[in-house]
Amino acid sequence: MDRRGVTGPAASLTQVGSLALAWRAHGCRSDAAPVVLIHGLGQTLADWPDTLIDGLVAGGRRVLRFDNRDVGRSSRLDSHGAPPLIRLWLAAALRLPPLARPPYPLVDMATDAIGLLDALGVRSAHLVGVSMGGMIAQRIACLQPDRVASLVLVMSSSGAPGLPGPAREVSEAMSGGGSSPDLRSATARALRFRRLLAGELTAADVVELEERVERSSAYGWPEGAGPARQYAAILADRDRYKRLVEIKAPTLVIHGARDPLLPPAHGADIAARIPHARLIVDPMFGHEISSRDGTRLADQILRHAAQAEAGAVSVQRRGAAPAVAGTPNRPA
Repeated sequence: MDRRGVTGPAASLTQVGSLALAWRAHGCRSDAAPVVLIHGLGQTLADWPDTLIDGLVAGGRRVLRFDNRDVGRSSRLDSHGAPPLIRLWLAAALRLPPLARPPYPLVDMATDAIGLLDALGVRSAHLVGVSMGGMIAQRIACLQPDRVASLVLVMSSSGAPGLPGPAREVSEAMSGGGSSPDLRSATARALRFRRLLAGELTAADVVELEERVERSSAYGWPEGAGPARQYAAILADRDRYKRLVEIKAPTLVIHGARDPLLPPAHGADIAARIPHARLIVDPMFGHEISSRDGTRLADQILRHAAQAEAGAVSVQRRGAAPAVAGTPNRPA
């Protein structure tokens, strides 16, 4: 794969409303719906492992990846300043009425993604959302269901009340707060945190993660308060779980048994709320996509997209409602 543009100037910028969103495309153009990758809190388009991109392209898919607002080379909303995280967190944790407003809601981030698809002429896409990106993908599937050919939600959450919180060491690391004064310290800090989140890594995985974190930090520096504003949007998005029953897209939920940030109950809850969703719990998966995970994830996405497309063709021929494999287990 051509790596140019990850740390260089080749990432394209497209105006979406008042924002400029950075994106990259891989693979040949075709009439098939592309795979659109939506990353998590503070992550950039440079954070996706090459094995995932290469696997999807080798499987015949065109791949689009982009920077969410406030990170990478997309527009930074620094004029909004630092968000009121403590008040938002308290309101969410204690199920109180909102004590503050986020700089922007999560639904605005979903609208950004829809606007980018509009600008690029993408009518329908297979959405792959990781962590916060999965939350954004859920919102897209509710806002514009006809745009979502299939949905893959990886190590994400419905945001429902009562779900377990992060492991103690993860909570302590997250409470450290503050920004790093330079690129070197930012890279070291990001690497420590992501090693904490990762599941079992081989020596080769560790080397690849170090290289990817260095590449991403260089690509997205300076970080600023953008990730904090994204986190504020997550904390304030408190009713999303009520809408998941509306999702019609064939949905695959993938969650790690060793996820220390969003324990497996989060993935199970998503799968229980979305009609006919399928759940895969990976025993080796944490809250980080390693190089090895990328290969396996690409295979799962390709199979799911092919099954969704085959189901759609079958429905068109029969003129009937789709039947998607999976056993729903509706929560109370």
